[in-house]
Amino acid sequence: MKNVRNMMRSALAMVLAISMLLGMVGCGITPRSMGEGNGQGITDDTSRKEQEQIVGVLGGEDYTKDEIAQMTDKELEKLANKLLAQLDKQQEFTPNGDFYDENGAMKLPFDQAYPELVEDGSVKYDEETLLVKLRNSQNGKITDGMKAAGVAELELLFALEESSWYEAKLVDGTEAEKAIEALRKLSEVVLVEYNFQVQTAGLDAYAPVNESFGLANNEKYADQWYMNHCGIAAGYDVMTVP
Repeated sequence: MKNVRNMMRSALAMVLAISMLLGMVGCGITPRSMGEGNGQGITDDTSRKEQEQIVGVLGGEDYTKDEIAQMTDKELEKLANKLLAQLDKQQEFTPNGDFYDENGAMKLPFDQAYPELVEDGSVKYDEETLLVKLRNSQNGKITDGMKAAGVAELELLFALEESSWYEAKLVDGTEAEKAIEALRKLSEVVLVEYNFQVQTAGLDAYAPVNESFGLANNEKYADQWYMNHCGIAAGYDVMTVP
């Protein structure tokens, strides 16, 4: 399953800015109704339309609207409960402080910090691409070693001062796990991450963020380089209200 480019960029931003996302709890962003995993699952009061919304949101691209509409009530309820249970499990995740530096940035790749989450399928990734960080002196060129690892193409996601992030498309049939293992052995590769997929953690509208929580009042904004990437700043403009 392939992500659209914008989702890929958003996924990378979330991996790199995980500390910022964890800190958003204090920004007044709270679900109004469903969306918080509470272990209750589907009840008699949950309408079919609400169950279809649950499957549509939490199921991502796995289920089309037509497929959901054709499910029997029993099939739909079973699937909705399964997806809600998975959401509950994900929300039980507690980051290990030993894996983060003083700025909240991860000191090692996510799959090395939390291998159990990758192995048991709690987090999903695109099996056809990887996220690769290269030094700018390399000019985005694919080396022989990268070709041997299974890299077919590189697409620039965004550039930093000394390095840049790329989406690496793998040769058909290349296993992402084997490719990432081979790439991490190359001196020209700064960092490699799985292209993790982003899943919505809420099922309903979110309360707007008061403008007092906006970027203008963020004292550390100048130090948070990632806020100028992937449309994060524009997102605040949409979410904030006077």
